[in-house]
Amino acid sequence: MASAAFAFFGLSPVELGVLSRTATTASYGRFFEVGGAMNIVSVVSELLTPAVVAKLARWLPALIGIVVAFAAWQLLVPRPSADSVHGAIIVNDVDVGKRTAVLYEGIKASLSGITDGASASASLPKLREHAAALLDIRELVEKLPPSGRKSIASLLNPLLPGLDAVTTSALKAPGAEAIVKPVLDQIVERMKMLAKG
Repeated sequence: MASAAFAFFGLSPVELGVLSRTATTASYGRFFEVGGAMNIVSVVSELLTPAVVAKLARWLPALIGIVVAFAAWQLLVPRPSADSVHGAIIVNDVDVGKRTAVLYEGIKASLSGITDGASASASLPKLREHAAALLDIRELVEKLPPSGRKSIASLLNPLLPGLDAVTTSALKAPGAEAIVKPVLDQIVERMKMLAKG
């Protein structure tokens, strides 16, 4: 196999023999001996004659082309849209499970700060951001295979009772319901949709 490969580059049997001697020298660990190292230099010098170098040089552009093509393939070929890496649920390089969990904690924190109409008004921009973020997550989840969507649902279902509790508490704050209920309805609906898988 090796002989056929080097013959492809136009090396003669004599040149292959010299190359074989080089490999044999290396195989006995003689790179690490002074005499052996000198022998390697001698053999390599014998191998790399102008004729051999010229033969190898003919293939240099083709080899460079192969390397460049491989590098371009690595850069340009898109990754799969969804994958599982060490238990994480990845879509377009986004850990959907982690983002969903972080968003849930953010929603809880925003709702926990609502104690009256003024704090409800102050929390409204952030709650709207949370509602929009849930739409983004839903778009990512739709790209998942059924197993991935099921994993997201398994993550969210245990969190829904806590979401209901903080939502109910926020709506009971004086003057808060009229301000935040529309956006809270959106948040709860979108969370429950994700929890269905």
